[in-house]
Amino acid sequence: NVTIDDQTEKNGYIYLALTAADGLHMAAFFFYVEQADDETIVPVGTYPIDYSGDYGTVQANPGVMGDGVWPSFYAEMLEDGSLVTPLWLLIGGTVEVSKDESGAMHLEANAYNSYGVPVHITYDGSFTSAVENITTEKGATKRIENGQLLINRNGELFNVLGTRVQ
Repeated sequence: NVTIDDQTEKNGYIYLALTAADGLHMAAFFFYVEQADDETIVPVGTYPIDYSGDYGTVQANPGVMGDGVWPSFYAEMLEDGSLVTPLWLLIGGTVEVSKDESGAMHLEANAYNSYGVPVHITYDGSFTSAVENITTEKGATKRIENGQLLINRNGELFNVLGTRVQ
Protein backbone atom coordinates (compact mmCIF):
# COMPACT_ATOMS: atom_id res chain seq x y z
CA ASN A 1 0.00 0.00 0.00
CA VAL A 2 1.43 3.37 -1.01
CA THR A 3 0.24 6.71 0.27
CA ILE A 4 1.45 9.89 -1.37
CA ASP A 5 0.24 13.37 -0.52
CA ASP A 6 -0.63 14.81 -3.93
CA GLN A 7 -0.26 18.37 -2.68
CA THR A 8 3.43 18.05 -1.88
CA GLU A 9 4.69 17.12 -5.34
CA LYS A 10 3.86 20.58 -6.64
CA ASN A 11 6.09 22.11 -3.96
CA GLY A 12 9.29 20.17 -4.63
CA TYR A 13 8.91 17.40 -2.09
CA ILE A 14 7.06 14.11 -1.89
CA TYR A 15 5.99 12.26 1.25
CA LEU A 16 5.90 8.54 0.45
CA ALA A 17 4.48 6.07 3.00
CA LEU A 18 4.72 2.34 2.32
CA THR A 19 2.70 -0.17 4.32
CA ALA A 20 3.31 -3.91 3.99
CA ALA A 21 0.47 -6.09 2.71
CA ASP A 22 0.21 -7.73 6.14
CA GLY A 23 -0.27 -4.29 7.71
CA LEU A 24 2.50 -4.96 10.23
CA HIS A 25 5.33 -2.88 8.78
CA MET A 26 5.60 0.71 7.59
CA ALA A 27 8.28 2.88 6.05
CA ALA A 28 8.04 6.61 5.35
CA PHE A 29 10.33 8.73 3.19
CA PHE A 30 10.43 12.45 2.44
CA PHE A 31 11.90 13.03 -1.04
CA TYR A 32 13.09 16.45 -2.21
CA VAL A 33 12.56 16.56 -5.99
CA GLU A 34 12.71 19.26 -8.64
CA GLN A 35 9.87 17.84 -10.72
CA ALA A 36 7.21 15.20 -10.30
CA ASP A 37 4.02 14.44 -12.14
CA ASP A 38 1.07 12.07 -11.88
CA GLU A 39 2.86 9.46 -14.02
CA THR A 40 6.30 9.60 -12.41
CA ILE A 41 5.45 10.41 -8.78
CA VAL A 42 9.02 9.79 -7.50
CA PRO A 43 11.60 10.34 -10.26
CA VAL A 44 14.03 7.48 -10.95
CA GLY A 45 17.39 7.97 -9.25
CA THR A 46 19.54 7.36 -6.21
CA TYR A 47 18.75 9.66 -3.29
CA PRO A 48 21.19 10.04 -0.39
CA ILE A 49 19.52 10.25 3.02
CA ASP A 50 20.81 13.42 4.67
CA TYR A 51 19.83 16.57 6.53
CA SER A 52 20.54 19.05 3.70
CA GLY A 53 17.05 19.41 2.23
CA ASP A 54 18.68 19.68 -1.21
CA TYR A 55 16.87 18.49 -4.32
CA GLY A 56 17.76 14.88 -5.08
CA THR A 57 17.92 13.83 -1.42
CA VAL A 58 15.72 12.09 1.15
CA GLN A 59 15.23 13.79 4.52
CA ALA A 60 17.17 12.16 7.33
CA ASN A 61 15.08 11.80 10.48
CA PRO A 62 15.93 14.44 13.10
CA GLY A 63 13.86 12.60 15.71
CA VAL A 64 10.42 12.70 17.25
CA MET A 65 9.04 16.22 17.51
CA GLY A 66 6.19 16.71 19.98
CA ASP A 67 3.50 14.17 19.11
CA GLY A 68 4.67 13.83 15.51
CA VAL A 69 7.25 11.67 13.81
CA TRP A 70 9.40 13.10 11.05
CA PRO A 71 10.24 11.04 7.99
CA SER A 72 12.26 9.05 7.18
CA PHE A 73 11.68 5.98 9.34
CA TYR A 74 10.83 2.30 9.48
CA ALA A 75 8.43 0.89 12.07
CA GLU A 76 6.55 -2.22 13.02
CA MET A 77 2.82 -1.75 13.42
CA LEU A 78 0.20 -3.22 15.71
CA GLU A 79 -3.09 -4.52 14.34
CA ASP A 80 -4.82 -1.26 15.31
CA GLY A 81 -2.43 0.67 13.05
CA SER A 82 -0.37 2.23 15.84
CA LEU A 83 3.40 2.12 15.62
CA VAL A 84 5.62 -0.01 17.83
CA THR A 85 8.35 2.00 19.55
CA PRO A 86 11.19 2.50 19.29
CA LEU A 87 11.04 3.54 15.64
CA TRP A 88 14.02 3.02 13.35
CA LEU A 89 14.88 6.65 12.59
CA LEU A 90 16.80 6.64 9.30
CA ILE A 91 19.70 9.08 9.43
CA GLY A 92 21.91 8.00 6.53
CA GLY A 93 22.29 5.74 3.53
CA THR A 94 20.53 5.81 0.17
CA VAL A 95 17.13 5.21 -1.39
CA GLU A 96 17.21 4.01 -4.99
CA VAL A 97 14.13 4.32 -7.19
CA SER A 98 14.08 2.49 -10.53
CA LYS A 99 11.58 1.38 -13.15
CA ASP A 100 11.64 -1.89 -15.11
CA GLU A 101 10.76 -2.36 -18.78
CA SER A 102 7.08 -2.94 -17.91
CA GLY A 103 6.93 0.38 -16.04
CA ALA A 104 6.71 -1.16 -12.56
CA MET A 105 8.55 0.83 -9.90
CA HIS A 106 11.16 -0.56 -7.52
CA LEU A 107 12.37 1.14 -4.33
CA GLU A 108 15.35 -0.11 -2.36
CA ALA A 109 16.55 1.63 0.78
CA ASN A 110 19.94 0.77 2.25
CA ALA A 111 19.94 2.93 5.31
CA TYR A 112 21.10 2.96 8.91
CA ASN A 113 19.62 4.31 12.11
CA SER A 114 21.13 6.44 14.86
CA TYR A 115 22.65 3.32 16.45
CA GLY A 116 24.40 2.40 13.20
CA VAL A 117 22.09 -0.58 12.68
CA PRO A 118 21.49 -1.25 8.97
CA VAL A 119 17.93 -1.11 7.65
CA HIS A 120 17.07 -2.65 4.27
CA ILE A 121 13.66 -1.92 2.74
CA THR A 122 12.37 -2.94 -0.69
CA TYR A 123 9.15 -2.18 -2.50
CA ASP A 124 8.03 -3.39 -5.93
CA GLY A 125 4.88 -2.21 -7.62
CA SER A 126 3.23 1.01 -8.56
CA PHE A 127 3.79 4.47 -7.18
CA THR A 128 0.53 5.67 -8.64
CA SER A 129 -0.84 7.71 -5.83
CA ALA A 130 -3.27 6.08 -3.44
CA VAL A 131 -4.62 9.56 -2.82
CA GLU A 132 -7.09 9.23 -5.71
CA ASN A 133 -8.73 6.30 -3.92
CA ILE A 134 -9.13 7.98 -0.55
CA THR A 135 -12.31 9.70 0.52
CA THR A 136 -12.05 12.31 3.22
CA GLU A 137 -14.64 13.79 5.49
CA LYS A 138 -16.02 17.10 4.36
CA GLY A 139 -13.84 19.83 5.80
CA ALA A 140 -10.73 17.66 6.27
CA THR A 141 -7.60 19.36 4.94
CA LYS A 142 -3.94 18.39 4.62
CA ARG A 143 -0.84 20.54 5.00
CA ILE A 144 2.89 20.19 5.51
CA GLU A 145 4.17 21.86 8.67
CA ASN A 146 7.77 21.58 9.85
CA GLY A 147 8.32 18.69 7.44
CA GLN A 148 5.30 16.72 8.68
CA LEU A 149 2.07 15.93 6.87
CA LEU A 150 -0.77 17.08 9.13
CA ILE A 151 -4.49 16.45 8.65
CA ASN A 152 -7.00 18.91 10.11
CA ARG A 153 -10.31 17.18 10.71
CA ASN A 154 -13.06 19.11 12.49
CA GLY A 155 -10.54 21.42 14.12
CA GLU A 156 -8.30 18.62 15.42
CA LEU A 157 -4.83 17.91 14.00
CA PHE A 158 -3.64 14.37 13.22
CA ASN A 159 -0.36 13.13 11.79
CA VAL A 160 -0.22 10.72 8.87
CA LEU A 161 -0.38 7.79 11.30
CA GLY A 162 -3.70 8.99 12.75
CA THR A 163 -2.21 10.14 16.06
CA ARG A 164 -3.69 13.35 17.41
CA VAL A 165 -1.19 16.21 17.45
CA GLN A 166 -1.45 18.84 20.20
